[in-house]
Amino acid sequence: MPKHTTNHSHNHHTTSNTSSTSTNNHNHNQQVFESFKVAEELTRNTPLSSAAQTTLASLNILTDSDDNVLLTATIGWVSTTNVTIIFRILRDNIEIFQTQESVAASTNRTTSFSWVDTNILNLGDHLYSLTAQIKNAGEAATVIGPVVLTAAEIDK
Repeated sequence: MPKHTTNHSHNHHTTSNTSSTSTNNHNHNQQVFESFKVAEELTRNTPLSSAAQTTLASLNILTDSDDNVLLTATIGWVSTTNVTIIFRILRDNIEIFQTQESVAASTNRTTSFSWVDTNILNLGDHLYSLTAQIKNAGEAATVIGPVVLTAAEIDK
């Protein structure tokens, strides 16, 4: 049975689920999810800036050097002006993924994306962070929630 733990710290609610297994019936290979983590941001109404990235959620996950990590993110936000937002995922404060979304003024939006981190070179505990930043000065948007970041370590 999977082990579940819950940790509360700062403005984040983090849940861990470890040791789940799935089997691929097509080629009879077994893929193992070593661990699964969720960071759920509890703070709402966070204005974004063009001057700096705003960290929306973070989590730590322990990996082997030959593992991949499946990352998913969901962010609820609203634009005040026409705006382009840059969403990033960082591993240990280094950008590994970036995507952008542009919308008209007064638009409510939920943005979701996934990324597989396949370039993990070091065994150990890694900090993954989800950030958002307005691309152009003079544009405005606010994160209203939900904000969810998940990470699943996949044994190769």
